[in-house]
Amino acid sequence: MDCCTLEKKALLTGFRDFDINDKKLIESYTKTWDLDCSDLSFANLFIWGADGKMQFTISDDVLYIKLNFKSFPEFFWPPIPKRDRRLTTGSLYAEPLTIWRARETRLL
Repeated sequence: MDCCTLEKKALLTGFRDFDINDKKLIESYTKTWDLDCSDLSFANLFIWGADGKMQFTISDDVLYIKLNFKSFPEFFWPPIPKRDRRLTTGSLYAEPLTIWRARETRLL
């Protein structure tokens, strides 16, 4: 695949606002990685998610978080797979979490 060719991928759909009833589900993805990142605490996601500013969907056992603060372009946080999912270096999911962990470590 060259820089001008995109693979056909299924679009992520079904994004919804965070609800207090989603706490256990969301933490089943975020807590197992021990990221020590307040951005991924359920309280933070729930509070900042008011009015649809942050939404999530789960696809293929991966949590996707979308941010839309209206004054900035819409963007996504790195995908968060279940911890028990088989990951290898260079996989689609391992790299973003490694970068995130490195960023958090430097800030401490």
